[in-house]
Amino acid sequence: MDKRLVAVSRIIRGMPIRLAMAHRYACLGAIALMLTLPFLLPHHNNPIPTFFQEWAAAILGLAALTWLLRDGEKTPLELPEVALLPVGLLLLAVLQGVFQADALTDRLLMFALYLIWAILLAVLGRRLAQDIGLPRLADVMATAVLVGALLEALTGAVQLAGLARLPWVFPHFGGGLRGNLAQTNNFADYLWLGVVSLVYLRSRNWLGNVSAAGALLIIAPLAVLSASRSVWFYGVALPVLAILWAGRSALPGGAALRRWSLLALAATLLFQGAFSSGLVPLPDSTVTAGGRIADAGSYDPVRFTLWRTAFLIFSDNPWLGAGFGQYTRHFLEHVLDLMPRRLPGLPENAHNMLLNLLAEMGIGAGLLLVVFAARWLLGVWRQPRTEAGWWVLAMVLVLAIHANLEYPLWYAFFLGPAALLAGAASPRNRPLRLGPRAPLAIGAFLVLGSLALVTLYQDYSLLEDTLHGRLARNPAEARSRTAAALQQLAGESLLRPYVDLTAANLMDESAEGLGVKLETCERAQRFSASREIVFKCAYLLALAGQDDAASLALRRAVAAYPDRAELIVAQWRRRGADEPILARLAANFPPIVPPPAR
Repeated sequence: MDKRLVAVSRIIRGMPIRLAMAHRYACLGAIALMLTLPFLLPHHNNPIPTFFQEWAAAILGLAALTWLLRDGEKTPLELPEVALLPVGLLLLAVLQGVFQADALTDRLLMFALYLIWAILLAVLGRRLAQDIGLPRLADVMATAVLVGALLEALTGAVQLAGLARLPWVFPHFGGGLRGNLAQTNNFADYLWLGVVSLVYLRSRNWLGNVSAAGALLIIAPLAVLSASRSVWFYGVALPVLAILWAGRSALPGGAALRRWSLLALAATLLFQGAFSSGLVPLPDSTVTAGGRIADAGSYDPVRFTLWRTAFLIFSDNPWLGAGFGQYTRHFLEHVLDLMPRRLPGLPENAHNMLLNLLAEMGIGAGLLLVVFAARWLLGVWRQPRTEAGWWVLAMVLVLAIHANLEYPLWYAFFLGPAALLAGAASPRNRPLRLGPRAPLAIGAFLVLGSLALVTLYQDYSLLEDTLHGRLARNPAEARSRTAAALQQLAGESLLRPYVDLTAANLMDESAEGLGVKLETCERAQRFSASREIVFKCAYLLALAGQDDAASLALRRAVAAYPDRAELIVAQWRRRGADEPILARLAANFPPIVPPPAR
C-alpha cells in the first residue's frame, strides 16, 4: 500500500512538469500550423478573398501567445526594440482617428488590432529565443515552412495538370500558377521561403543531399511557373547573402549555405531554360517568370505609376498622411493626372511598403520604418555568425523584397511570421517589468481577441453569404433577408466598410431611395472604388441631376477601369432607347485608352 501511495505521489508531483511540456509542444505546434495551414486553405471569395486565411493565422497566433502566460519570474518578458515600430504606427493611427475628419474609423480599429497582435508576436519570438534558443526555434519554424512550401507546390502542380476542380485546390484561370494562395506573387514568395528553409536545414544536417535536392526539384520549377518576376530577385539575393554572411567565418554550415543557395539559383535558371526552349512542354496559357520579363522587359509601367501616385498623395498629405486604408480613394482622385495610360484597375495599395506608409500615414510612419528596420538589421549583422542567424536574415530578405514590390505584410499570414522572426532575432531588447500583472494583461488580450475573432467569423460568413445570394432561393425572401443582414452588420460589425461595399454592389440603379444610394456610394468609394460600383455611382449622380459631378465621376471611372468601360458603354447604348439619361451619358462617354500595341 505504501508503494502505491509513493507512486501516486510521484505522478502528482510530476504533473506540472508534464503539463508544462504538453503546453510547450502545443504552442510550438500552433506556430508550425500558423506557418503552413493559412497558406493552404483554398477558399477565396469576395468581399475579402483572404479572410479565412488571415483568420486562421490570427487564431493560431493567439494559441501560440499562451506561451507568454508561463512563469516569468526568473526571466522577465522583454520588448524587442523593433516592436516599437508597430507601437509608433499605433500612435499615428490614434492621431488620425482624432484629427482627420474623414478617417475610416473601422479600418483604423482593425489596423490597431493587427498591430497589437504583431507586437505580442514579436515579444513571443523574443521569449521563445530566450527559453529554447534561436537555433531550435529556427529548426521548428524552418521545418514547418518547408513542409508547407512542398504542399503549396503540390497545389500548383495540380493546377498545372488541369485537376484544380478538386475541393482542396483553388481553381486555376490561366497565366502564372497561383497555388492555394490564389495570387502569383504570394505563391512565389512562400515557395522561396521554403527554399530558404531547405538551405538552412541542409546546413544543419537536418536534410541529406538527396532529400534536399528532391525538395528543390519540386519547388524550383513551380516557382518559375508562378510567372512572378520576384523569383529572380530571390534567386540572386540568397547566394549573395550566404557569401557575405559565411564567406570569411568558420561557420560549420557555411559551405552548405553558399553551395545550396547557388544550387537554388542554378535550378531556377535550368527550369526556366527548359520551359522557354520547349524542352518541357507547357499548356498554351502558362506563363513563366522569365517569359514575363521577355514580354515586358525590366520596366514595369504600372508599378512605377503606383509609386508615382503614392508620392503625389504623400505630397498632398505629408504629416499624417491621407488616412489609413485610403490609398485607393486618393488614387482615383489623381487618376486623370496619369492619362493617357491604360490602367488595369484601381490598386488597393502602392505595392511598396515604405511609399504606402508615407502616402497613408505620413512622414512619421516612413521614418519609423527606416530607423527601426535599419537598427534591427545592423544589430543582427553584428551578432556572431550562425546558421540560424542566416535563416532569419534570408527569410526577412525574401519578405522585404516582396513587401517593396507588393503588399504581403498587409496579410496576417505573412505579418505573423515576420513579427516572430523580428522579435526572435532582436539584438536590442528592453525588460518589461510588469510583475504579476503580465499574465493578467496577456490573458485579457487573448480572451478579448478570441471573442473578436469568433464574432468576425460569424459576421463575415453572413456577409459573404449575403453578397453571393446564399441566404434564400426565393427572390422575394432573399431581398428581405439581404436587407436585414446588411442592416444588422452595419450596426455592430468591424466589417462596416465591406458592408457598405456590398450594399453598393447589390443596390439597383433606380431612382427609388436615391439619396440613400448616393450616401452609400460615397461611403463605399471612400473605402474601395471597385469596378462594380464606380459606373453605377456615376449614373446615380446623373439621375440626381448632379451633371458636373457625374461627368467627373464617369471620366475617373473610365480612366481607372478601361476594360470595364468598354462593356458599360455598350450596355448603356442598348438601354439608351428607354432611358434618356443613359443615352446622354453614352453619347458623351469619355474616350477609352486603347490597349498597348503588341
